[in-house]
Amino acid sequence: MYDSVSDIRRFLSHFGPIHHHPTSGNVKGFPEFHVVYRDGKENRYKDYRGANRLSRLQWHSDVTYEKQPPSTTFFWILDQPTVGGDTLFASQVEAYNRLSPEFRKRLEGLRAVHSAVYQANFSRDRGGVVRREPVETEHPVVRVHPVTGEKALFVNEGFTRYIVGFKKEESDFLLNFLYDHIAKGADFQIRARYEPGTVAIWVSCLFRLSWKIGC
Repeated sequence: MYDSVSDIRRFLSHFGPIHHHPTSGNVKGFPEFHVVYRDGKENRYKDYRGANRLSRLQWHSDVTYEKQPPSTTFFWILDQPTVGGDTLFASQVEAYNRLSPEFRKRLEGLRAVHSAVYQANFSRDRGGVVRREPVETEHPVVRVHPVTGEKALFVNEGFTRYIVGFKKEESDFLLNFLYDHIAKGADFQIRARYEPGTVAIWVSCLFRLSWKIGC
């Protein structure tokens, strides 16, 4: 039983150093906890994504611009609406496996740039926090799990900007194909519905993209 934020932090530290998000709100004195909040008066999501609806379909994987992205993420809800608030998760391993063998060969060796610049500028322009200057990092389009050897796609609309060495139109075409492939793979997606005490845990940078619905 964990009775305090300090207890939870001690538990999470068993998995390795805890990531400090460069721009998010957090619990005072506990920078490791990324707080996501929205209500009927909060329009930051609309400003950030340019969305006029309650939700917008854009899959993402958290902070993939980091040189060493976090391996595991813990997510839980303190309060939620009576309707909505679900999260969809997609397996990047299975998304890779569903591609044809020849197409998979074409992806081997490709690298893509992931950028934190837009996120940092958005926060700075609105008087928000920027704890460190944004980074841009190259990562393989296909990552390999260091233990299991499983291969997974590693691109997402939130932070992946372009494929290294490709013309813009070539990069956009290939990335948009992969985004569409992931978004439409309903049979390798799951929907998490939350109740009090529910905790979602995922390997966030090799296997997971998420879309938060109506929250």
